[in-house]
Amino acid sequence: MVKLVVRRNDSVDELVGSARDLGDARTFEIGSPVTVRVLDGADRSSIIGIILREGGASFDCVPEIHGVVDHQNHAKELASVYLTDTDFCLLNYREFPDARGWSPGTAVAIRGLRSNRGVQAYSARTRFLEENQWIR
Repeated sequence: MVKLVVRRNDSVDELVGSARDLGDARTFEIGSPVTVRVLDGADRSSIIGIILREGGASFDCVPEIHGVVDHQNHAKELASVYLTDTDFCLLNYREFPDARGWSPGTAVAIRGLRSNRGVQAYSARTRFLEENQWIR
């Protein structure tokens, strides 16, 4: 299976499909900038082609969300990142090993998508703290 984040006009969606017929998809690194050909259907969309997009950067089509590490749960191997007064993101140590060492208050830039299950992170890195209405 292959999971792609696709930007169309002003929206960003996640598509999942079989990598069996997309031989090139197996050679791309996670986060690689690609151009995706999609066949839109009434019930679901299908990925029909994928090629490397020249001049792009890793995860460049995924929105960047800023937050701060709220706490660490070493027993569950999770770092909790505070985003807004109602939003947070959990970073699993297996997917984000650097998160294990981030102390509470560390500023983080997350590339991810908001959904009804919260924020799904695709990449996370520490950064200089930029204040906003939620973080001061």
